[in-house]
Amino acid sequence: MVTVPNSARLAYRLFNLDDVHTASQDLDDIWQVDQDPEVMKYLTNGVTTSKEVLKNVYIPRLKSYTDIDKGFGMWRISLADCDTFIGELIMRPMHFGSDNPHQHDIELGWRFIRKYWGQGYATEAADHLMRWKAQDPIVKRFSAIADTNNKASTAIMKKLGMRFITHEIHQDPLGDVEVDRYSLDVADLNTDKTNQ
Repeated sequence: MVTVPNSARLAYRLFNLDDVHTASQDLDDIWQVDQDPEVMKYLTNGVTTSKEVLKNVYIPRLKSYTDIDKGFGMWRISLADCDTFIGELIMRPMHFGSDNPHQHDIELGWRFIRKYWGQGYATEAADHLMRWKAQDPIVKRFSAIADTNNKASTAIMKKLGMRFITHEIHQDPLGDVEVDRYSLDVADLNTDKTNQ
């Protein structure tokens, strides 16, 4: 399994739901994030996830794009000094559910426990994992999508240096959704972001 060094405040571990030593805790962590209607507001219209739906729908979906050698899947984000779980970050090829997943264009998505919002953790985690994954010569771009009304996620995309690409219907196995897509080319990863 790949490992990623800590960033300034955070530690990273790829969830591995096939590992008997961590699977139960990983499942509980993922479920915990999904229990806040505010966290789920732009994902499920605020409907929280039952353990049954998590196990029968979302976990098989997560496993379908998890590749522990490439770092694809859901990353467990914790505070580096105490290992307290604070959220998760998804890394997978864009269009992962299609017949033509884009291995060169990596989709990022984040979800954090609400008490940790507004402290820069999502930006720190996404930036750190982008820089780590950018070392893969296949990767040319990072992208993220969000509901047009999700201003907090859009703000994170802009802080990462991503630029608005298009307003589109995102085709997804769980249902098509209307989103804004932002992207950043790997070549622009080190560009000064203060003017974004």
